[in-house]
Amino acid sequence: MAIAAYVWRSQAALAREYVTARVESGAVAPTVTASGTLNPVTTVRVGSYRQSLLLAFAQLADGLQALDHDTSLVGVQHKELDAARSTQDPTQQSFEARQSDFQRVIEAQRQC
Repeated sequence: MAIAAYVWRSQAALAREYVTARVESGAVAPTVTASGTLNPVTTVRVGSYRQSLLLAFAQLADGLQALDHDTSLVGVQHKELDAARSTQDPTQQSFEARQSDFQRVIEAQRQC
């Protein structure tokens, strides 16, 4: 019984230990405490990120080269279109002149 009383008293003394401090006024500062192992929220492999970035730039460069090639093709096609239009005008005029000749022949045949 004496041992039980001694253990009970020693635990009671430990449980009732209080800490006092002076009250001070001032700004409230947040305090962060942690126990155990801290784990990152996001893990990024720098080499992998760098490789992805280089791949994206390579794809962009390929797209720009294709666009530049297409642009040069459009320029060539515009020149071809202008050349076709320049030959169309005399051909159109010749067609219209022959059509009017044909109309005159038809009119002459109707009158006979």
